[in-house]
Formats: sequence, C-alpha cells, structure tokens
Amino acid sequence: MEIVHVYEKPRRDFGRHCFFDNTEPQILIDSPPDPQKRTEYLIHSPRSISIQCTPSLSEHDTNTSSVALRDQGMNHLEGGWPKNVDISDPQSKRIHIKSLLQEKSYKTAIQRLSEPTERFIKQNVALDIYEEYFVPKDVANGSGASVPEDLPYEDEKIEAKMVSVFKDPSKVKRTACHLSWLPGDGSKLAVAFCDMNFSKTSVMEQNVDANFESYIWDINNPNRPEVTLVPQSPLCCLEFNPKDTNLLVGGCYNGVVNLFDVRSPDKSPIEESDIKLSHRDPIYDVRWIQSKNSTMFLTVSTDGLVNLWDTRQLAQPSETLTLELQEKNGIPPPINGTLGGFSLHYNAAHSAAKYMVGTEQGAIVACTRRKNKPTLIDRSYLAHHGPVYSVMRNPFLPKYFLSIGDWTAKVWEEETESPIISTKYHDCYLTSGCWSTSRPGVFFTTKADGSLDIWDLYHQQSYPSLTVSVSQQALHTIRLLNGQNLAVGGVDGSVTMIQLSDALSGFKHGERVTNNDELEAMRSMFERESKRENRILFKRKQMQHEKHTSGKEKGERPAHVEIEQFDAEFEDQIKEEASRGPSQEPDLPEQQGAEEETGQLEEEVANEKDSEEEDHEEAPSPNAAQDENIGEMNEDVDSEQVNGVEEPTADSTTQGDETNPADTTQLNDSGNRIQNTASQLFIEIDFAGAPEEMPKDGSVRLVVQPAKDSWTQRFRMENGFITNVVTGLRLTHGAQEQAFAVMLPAADNDNTQVWNIQGEGCLISAHDQLGLTTAANDAGSQVDIRPFDVNEPPKDCTWSVVSEASDDKVEEEGEQEQPTTEA
Repeated sequence: MEIVHVYEKPRRDFGRHCFFDNTEPQILIDSPPDPQKRTEYLIHSPRSISIQCTPSLSEHDTNTSSVALRDQGMNHLEGGWPKNVDISDPQSKRIHIKSLLQEKSYKTAIQRLSEPTERFIKQNVALDIYEEYFVPKDVANGSGASVPEDLPYEDEKIEAKMVSVFKDPSKVKRTACHLSWLPGDGSKLAVAFCDMNFSKTSVMEQNVDANFESYIWDINNPNRPEVTLVPQSPLCCLEFNPKDTNLLVGGCYNGVVNLFDVRSPDKSPIEESDIKLSHRDPIYDVRWIQSKNSTMFLTVSTDGLVNLWDTRQLAQPSETLTLELQEKNGIPPPINGTLGGFSLHYNAAHSAAKYMVGTEQGAIVACTRRKNKPTLIDRSYLAHHGPVYSVMRNPFLPKYFLSIGDWTAKVWEEETESPIISTKYHDCYLTSGCWSTSRPGVFFTTKADGSLDIWDLYHQQSYPSLTVSVSQQALHTIRLLNGQNLAVGGVDGSVTMIQLSDALSGFKHGERVTNNDELEAMRSMFERESKRENRILFKRKQMQHEKHTSGKEKGERPAHVEIEQFDAEFEDQIKEEASRGPSQEPDLPEQQGAEEETGQLEEEVANEKDSEEEDHEEAPSPNAAQDENIGEMNEDVDSEQVNGVEEPTADSTTQGDETNPADTTQLNDSGNRIQNTASQLFIEIDFAGAPEEMPKDGSVRLVVQPAKDSWTQRFRMENGFITNVVTGLRLTHGAQEQAFAVMLPAADNDNTQVWNIQGEGCLISAHDQLGLTTAANDAGSQVDIRPFDVNEPPKDCTWSVVSEASDDKVEEEGEQEQPTTEA
C-alpha cells in the first residue's frame, strides 16, 4: 500500500479572495395567498421544532515538500573496548571480560535486570504476540475461515504470509505479465510489464506517454528496481538464462525477441530478432531448453507458431513448428485449422526433446523435437473451454501434468484422453497455476477475484486447503521459487511475494524434507484414477461400437458416430470382447495379455535355448538374412521346423534367463509381426515403394501400424538379429545421439544390430542397453529407443512376436484365444 501521497498546488491557483458587503433585502419572488386553494388542504395546529445539528465545515490545504529517499549502508566495526585492550588478541579480550565479571557493579546490574526480564518471559509464554485475530473469510467455500477445520494436518499450521510487494513504478499501472526468479539463490526477480487491454489501453484513456520498461528487483529491497530493461515494444514474457544469469530473453508485444545483458550500461537489448522473420502476434511465453551452451530457447505466440531460437544467430528462428493437428489413420483431428499458442512448458529432467503447448482454443499439444527432421506433434488433449493459461508437468511424477483454463484446474495422465482429476467449477476465471517443487501433491491456482488457492491432494481433494486474498484486482501470473516462496503478479502492476508454512512447503527449520510416503501415496492415487478413467473410456467406446454394429446387422443406417471415438488402441480389445462372450469381464487395454505374454515368453525362451546352441555348433552365417528374394529359405534353418515354427528339443531344460538373445530362429518363410503390448499395433517399415527401391542408408524409420498383409511388417528373428524377410535389412540402433530405430544392411560385428530379450518381453539393445519403445500409442507413431526399468517396464516398452500361422488360425477357425506369441 502507498504510505505517502504528495499534494502540491501553487497559491495562484486558488483564485481571488472573496469579499462580502452589507446590503438591504430585496424581494425576488412574491407569491400571494390564493383563497381557492384553502379548501384543498387540511389545517393543523402550528408546531415549533428547533433543530441545531448543522456541522461546522472548513477547508484545509496542506502543501508538504517531497522528501528524497536513498539507501545508504553502514559498516559496523568491533568497538567499545578500553585502550589497554588489544582487540586483535583474543587472550587480551578474555582477560578483560573475566575482570568485568568479577566486579560488584556487574552482579548488581544483572540482579536489577533479571526481575523485569523474567516478567516479560512469562508474558510471552502466556500470550501469543503473533496471533492473528482477524482471519479473512474463505473465498472458495464460504465457510468463514481460511482453512477448513477437518483437514488432518495434526498440530502443524497451514498458512501463507505476504512478505513484500513490488509495484510498477510507472504512472500507468500495467499488468505483471510474466515472472522469473534468478536461478540458484533466487535473490532477484524479473517482471515483464505490459498493458494487456487490447480494445482500449489505459495509456490511451489517460492521455499519457507509453512506458515500455520492465524491471528486475532485489527481493530485499522492494522500494525501487535494481535494473531497468527498455525494449522497443512492451515485454509480454521474460526469462533468466539458467546458466549465464546475466542474460535474459524477452518476448515482445510486436512478436520480436530481445536479448538483454544486465552488465551492459545501456538499458536496451543487446540483440533482437528481425521483425519480418519473427512472430506476427504477441509472444506469450518463452522457455530456455537444454543445449550444450544453453543458447537455445522456445517461444510461442497466438499466430500458431512455435519458434526455436539460438542466441548466436538471433536474426531468424532456427526451426518453426505450426500448431496444426493432422489426420491419423483416416481420423480427422478434433480441431481444424491452426491453433494459437498461449502457454509453454519444458522440463529437461523428464525429456530434453519433449515440450507441451497450451493453446487459446483449449487444446494441449505434446511435441517432440527430432534431429535433422521436423518437430513431431505426438498427442493432443481437449482440455478446456477457453485458453489454456498454464500447463506444467509434476516435478516428481512427470507423466502427470496440470492444466489451468476457464473455471477449473485439471490433472492429466499423458496416455489418457480425459483428465483423471478435476477441480470444481469456480465462480470466476482461473488465470494461472503451477505445481509445488517440494511436495508432489500440492499445486497453486490464481483467480480473477484476486485470491490464491493452495490445493493439497494428499490431504483433501474436494476443495483447496488454503485460500489467500492477495489483491482486490485480478491476479495474472504465478511463479514458485523453491517450494517455500512464491510470487504472484496482478493486473494492477503489483507483485506479491508470499512465504508458505512448513506444512505446505515440506520444509523443516528452513531445510527441505523428503516425504517418501506422500510420494508413493500420490503415485498410487494417480495410477488408480488413470485406470478408472481408462475403464470408463473403454466401456463408453464399447457401447458405441455395439450400437454401431447392431444398426448394421438390422439393415438400418447407423446414427452418426464421431469417427475419432473408434481409436486403433481399442479396436482389438473390442473384437476380443465379442469373441469371448458377455460373461467375461474385459481387461483394460494396458492390462490385456500381460500375464499370457509373460508366461509364453519364459516358456518359449527356454525351449529355444537348446536350438540356439545347435545353431552355434553348426556356425550359421547371419549374412544369409540379406537375401532379398521372398521365396529363398535361410540355409541355417533347422530341419525340425514345421510350418515355419521350430520344434523345441526334448532335452531343453533352460528356464528363461534374465537376459536372452532375441533368438526364436526362423518361425516361417513369410516372416512374423512384432506387436506392441500397449497399443496392440505392429512394427512396420515406413516405406511405400517397392522392396528393391528401398534406400539402405538408414534414412528409413520404423513406425507402428495396425496389422496388414505387407512385406513391411514381416520380420525374422534369429541369433539376436531382427531381419526383414524381403529386403534382408536389419533393425538397427540409430546413431548414439539419435533416439530411434532404422533399417540398415546386415553387419555381423555391429552390436547396434543385436537385441536381447529381458524382463517381460523387453527388446534391449546390446549397444547401450536402451530399450525399444514407441513415441506414442497412436498409429503412425515412431519406434524410439530410450532407457527404462526392465523389472517394471511400461506397457509401451514390451513386445511380442505374432506368427502368420496364428493369425490365419484365429481368422479361419474363430478360436477364443489370444494370438500366439513367440519370444
């Protein structure tokens, strides 16, 4: 709040003095009585009433001179010692102190001071001098208290105290659009100020000069900013460089990117992008990404572009992504046209190549950067009815992320189409939010009524654990420092720094305490909600599929069904449910076939162990897999193969080692399909031409698609090699900096072409022990290579080999069994 208001007015502006003279009375209006009007009124006895309550009024003008304040430091040195004491000698000081303690005057002074000191200590014990007598009402639930009484916080207090307020020094109060803490100690706070009133700005209303300045404050001195940044256009976002804290990057209202250096004597940017090659709309968010020299960053704007920039060449963006959803497997995108970016999130700890964009159409887009190829849009989520103001992954459980928009906050799981947790609809808009960096179940939301909600899912999921009334104006942005301190910016230009209590921040005596019980509880809660949401989605799509099928059987024209509801990941499950009959309860898509595949993998790996030893004794040549003729059989195939499947030897006693080479020998001449457990899709070579036209330079990638009768899905697995039966090319680990699989000619001594089976059907590369997985569970997703826990692998990291004979048998005989898997 502003303490002092200076009012200055020259004497000449008060006008001339007033003079009064005595004059005779003058009749201005004479209204004589009318006898005819007398009959229209009632005569009452006259009454006399005396009233004397006229207030005494006076006008006072006070002209006070303005006081200029400045900060001045003082250096305190040790003093007060007698001249005969050498302060540099500790022994001399101890002797002097010991002599003072023996004096009678010292003992008398201690006795005189002990009595009032004891009285003050007793008062402090009896009364809490820091007790808050006036607690603001809870805005969220209207219960009359800021903290619900039934929360099980034991004896710990949950509270949030406002430490300091940083105000916009400009005459016209602008919105605090974006906040950024100084990496490391967080001793400085950068604030981007911009007037976001597009229709009619306050600058136009007040007829004053526009102010484009943004500021950097020292958190210990909120009176005036430490550094002033002067761009050519107002800054909508501002971010510190995580490595070189002297550099900041800012996104302007006109779409230009500015680079600032606080060491520069000039307040203007040291570099800026070309306006012709920049964004065409305001830049709403900017994030530094992981790079060798920390010189690259991302910007997002409502013009539908996500630009990748490099500070070494800031004139134009290094890469541009258009936020436009594409058609997949004949399914049109849920939103047509270009999406305007509104928020951005990047977490290098989760993945150095993945980031998420919140759009003004209410969708969230997950993107993956690829080397020497355009950025891929992996998934999209229909999140909110309006712009997505904030999106952020959980720092402890990165597969779950938070989105803020319209009137709700939602928690998502990256493989689920709908949110797993949603807050209630509030009475006002939610403007921003973020996760806590010290507790996995706590997140914060700001609202348009000026209040801050703190949600603690570990204790309560129905309503916020604490609501803090920060301002009378709407809040716009929030940024957390270390889990204990956070800053909130409002539309009135004020930035409030808030300190959380130990119960909310997870700190004890100023140090962060890790609560493993809370982490496991939140993990279990999120997994439970994810499974329940997946089951609901499956049931809903099953009912729609049955309705669609029954309409066809009766010869009726089925009602219009949205085609995106028949996703590829549920088609196989629906067909299997119909073949089993209504008496069996269907499993979740991610649970289906997991136990059967595990048992078959262990049994068949044991059966094939002896066959592998026989092949080694005969010294087969793996180069035979390079034969490109479809009908030619490999010379090393054992004579015991029947219908393309090798019979296990009778004396085979090996019981599924922890690490086995992917050696199922040759299952049949036409090859077999490799199926992903999570998506039920098959590995396919992403090439549409003839086999002899397929390039052999590693430019052809692998994707997952539904089953089809094509040579691109036929592979032979032997001696740890996975070979295409037509082209003879082998599945190969890409270059070390590339996280995907390619097809290359056979090379016996190249361990990038050797794959081992570990755990429950995991294909692990012998090159660097990374596993084969998919970028997403959608058809057309790329086959990637990344690290994961083999003992508890994700479903999208496990595979099974499906023979063609098993496919034909299921199709012709209609058996109610899972497809035969080979490992």
